[in-house]
Amino acid sequence: MAVKNRLDSTMAKQKPNPTLSIPGEFDQITDLTVSTPAGKESALIPVNDSKSLMPLVLERLRDFVNKSNSEATRRAYRVTMEQFQIFLRNRGKNIVQATPGDVLAFRDGLIQGPKPLKPASVTLRLAALRSFYKYLHLAGLVPINPADTRLVTPPPPPEMATTNALSPKEVRMLLGSPDRKEVTGARDYVVLLLLARLALRAAEVCSLRNQDVMRVSARDIRGRSINWVIRVRVKGGRERKLPLPDDVKSAIEEYLKLDDEMRRLTKGLNPDAALIQRTGMGRTLGGKALTTRALWNIVNKYAEYVGLDQVHPHSFRHTAITRALDMGLSYRDVQMMTGHKTLLTVQRYDAHREDMSRNAINELNYEDE
Repeated sequence: MAVKNRLDSTMAKQKPNPTLSIPGEFDQITDLTVSTPAGKESALIPVNDSKSLMPLVLERLRDFVNKSNSEATRRAYRVTMEQFQIFLRNRGKNIVQATPGDVLAFRDGLIQGPKPLKPASVTLRLAALRSFYKYLHLAGLVPINPADTRLVTPPPPPEMATTNALSPKEVRMLLGSPDRKEVTGARDYVVLLLLARLALRAAEVCSLRNQDVMRVSARDIRGRSINWVIRVRVKGGRERKLPLPDDVKSAIEEYLKLDDEMRRLTKGLNPDAALIQRTGMGRTLGGKALTTRALWNIVNKYAEYVGLDQVHPHSFRHTAITRALDMGLSYRDVQMMTGHKTLLTVQRYDAHREDMSRNAINELNYEDE
């Protein structure tokens, strides 16, 4: 009891987080009966008891949202938990009282609502809920995990997604578009190269720092020397090191040379400063990192300039994968480039995966050799 009183006192002194504390969370609720699908009943905590746990639960919620090293993951957790709290409040409940039936209804609302989400987006939200309730369950704050996949199944994945890979000629047209004699053009050329040559995601390009370009002494599988690598922050806050081709390294050097004077004034040469920075009027703007929205605008600008439609940053990732496979590299080789956790994901990006002329069935036979 003393521990609980101290906790309540501490929570009372803390400033509420408006993004996580939903009004009405502690409204008086009397008897509550919850109907869930057969076989998915949970041991509902009495309302009065659940309310006494809420300060600790909200503290855990804040910890959960902020535990990831990735800002994108933290934002996704925050959005999901805000949406789910509002959903529960409209049902007269708080977080502790959620049942599998609530999570099922939440899932179906995301799929069938006025603005339906794609299956992958719904699956990500369910994964966030599942992870959070696992966190609470291990702490003994809820009797079961109401978002467990055995109780709430994610929506079925769509058929293999269509891939809008660019042709090698289209990639060359895009790379040849920026005016590399100007700071902005030199920067844009580096951005396009990082997307096309390293198959990086937009967020990965924007999160690069000066110190991420590192000199090494190594050789590739063909015995060719590797002089530089680049450290990339990927999904989930993890880091990977990728070979940095000489042409990409040279482009970065040219960009930094043109931008040297302004970077010195804005501390843009510091090791932890953004490698790719925003520009305006032909100069760097205060050493601020390029945003993903600005990167999208860069890609759209040059795509429009060369007359290409529906080109976005991820198009380069599709293109790099398809091109690498066309050059004879294996799915495993390509996976090392992209960092995908499974080979199946790599396959989804292959623009030629449904090309009947490439199917092994056309070559398979059992004749004597």
